[in-house]
Amino acid sequence: LIYSDVDLSRGTKTSEKVYGYDYSIDKEADFVKYESVRMPVYGAVQQNKGVCAIIEQGAEGANICTITDNDAMKYATVYASFMTRGYDLIDTPPGFSSVALKNKLYAEPVQEQIYSVGFYPFYGENASYVDMANIYRTYLEQQFDFKKYFSNASENAVNLNIVGGAEVTDFVLGVPYGKLYATTTLEEAKTIIDETKTIAGDVNVLLQGFTESGINVGKPAGNLNIASKLGSYKTLEEMFDAYADTDTNLFLNYDSVRFNQNGFGISTVFGSAVTTNGKQTMLTIKNVETGQVDKTQTDYKLVGRENLNSLNDKILKKITKKNVGRQGLCTSGFLYQHQQRALLQMHALNDGFLKDLCP
Repeated sequence: LIYSDVDLSRGTKTSEKVYGYDYSIDKEADFVKYESVRMPVYGAVQQNKGVCAIIEQGAEGANICTITDNDAMKYATVYASFMTRGYDLIDTPPGFSSVALKNKLYAEPVQEQIYSVGFYPFYGENASYVDMANIYRTYLEQQFDFKKYFSNASENAVNLNIVGGAEVTDFVLGVPYGKLYATTTLEEAKTIIDETKTIAGDVNVLLQGFTESGINVGKPAGNLNIASKLGSYKTLEEMFDAYADTDTNLFLNYDSVRFNQNGFGISTVFGSAVTTNGKQTMLTIKNVETGQVDKTQTDYKLVGRENLNSLNDKILKKITKKNVGRQGLCTSGFLYQHQQRALLQMHALNDGFLKDLCP
């Protein structure tokens, strides 16, 4: 929320990408922490009137921009801008500049896509962002039949994100090696769910980091296996059966976007996404204090767009065969740094059949 009734010595501008930063764009350092925009919605309110804007098409390439007024301008605005071409940041070739610079290399051709924004004015006493939330909720109900995916969910359900395991470094005779640390087993997760239900009632649960690499990057989709330290598919199936006819929804999450090992026909050499200048994506974790690359963390790649559908099809076949209900639709990763004090979340858009569920 940005309040524009405060006089500023100079205006403030913001520009945040809808659905987050494009992680295929190379960034050697990251000193700034940005607000995460997760919904393609913006708006403005003045006194008892306002307008809600919903980016209906092209949101994955959109930015939500704001300009906050100052003493001279007495002006504030919020609007959407669209990137019609992808880009990457590349080093300036020698001889073109006396200092090292990063320039944008844009993709060809221009993206063929429809871009549209719907505007919904509203009026009433004490008009606020709550009216915008109600408008967007109604829009989603009319456009997408979400209730068939949350058949048991209520409007007042509590959302739980339960983390299964994480890779940590241990030592044998002074020699370091990596191992999976069990933060929450499936049995413990069921206890947490049951105790939460006695207090809060309806619960939606995202089981995250229960595959082989935990919440860290490994094989695509965590090798589609439940980590043995955390449980098994049999235990998971029993959990889904226990809540099948209740007001609890379980979602098992797989990281189907990030990987650093070969698996499921996806190779680190040929199966990863490429940048605008044709090189493979090679992403690094940034130190939270310095913004520079954390060399204690393993580099990783992004699954190429042509492989996303095949990988997600394999996930669907797996969870159908194992009778473990629904798949988590968010690709989130957590990486522990500096004695597990730092937390990094990454999100990416999935293509194909997930579009209907992740507009």
